[in-house]
Amino acid sequence: MIRAALLWLVLAFPLCAQQFPALYDVVGVRADDVLNVRQGPAADRPILGTLGPDATDVEVVGTSPDGRWALVNIGERAGWASLTFLRRQDGIGWTGFRNCFGTEPFWRLETDGESARLSVPEETLLDGLFTHNGRTSENLIDRRVDVAVDESGQMTAFIRREACGDGMSDRQYGLSITLHYIGTDSRVLSGCCSLR
Repeated sequence: MIRAALLWLVLAFPLCAQQFPALYDVVGVRADDVLNVRQGPAADRPILGTLGPDATDVEVVGTSPDGRWALVNIGERAGWASLTFLRRQDGIGWTGFRNCFGTEPFWRLETDGESARLSVPEETLLDGLFTHNGRTSENLIDRRVDVAVDESGQMTAFIRREACGDGMSDRQYGLSITLHYIGTDSRVLSGCCSLR
């Protein structure tokens, strides 16, 4: 019996780790109230900010060890909101990233799932369509590759589901990216991605 329980824990842990990041909606909060985002995963921790009673598209990047609190971004930092008042959206998983970004140098990748726009402050490097959209690794399902092209170049983005920080704030993200752009010049850029 103990072996069966241990086997279940070993097999279940990767499934739990694979569910984030994901988008959630605030539920069960009165119209005249708010959902507190706290400094730590406990009701007695200081409040960092709040989510409105009708907030949607709240990106959850992880949970507390007891599974009762969600790690979310509020302002320029990350905090904890009670999962009792958050409901996961159907069909939105980590492969639905919309924005990726990095610092030093600053860059941004925006996507709608079919097209990609890669830019740096001084110019747009690529504004094209994905040719290979979201190919997941055959042996490590927490990794994927996306390829986009336009007339000026090609971008290959390697995205990995893991904790990521932007280096400029205390925000936390659940996806990291390294991308290779070949066009008027060649660049390798790294950063984080968000579902929003």
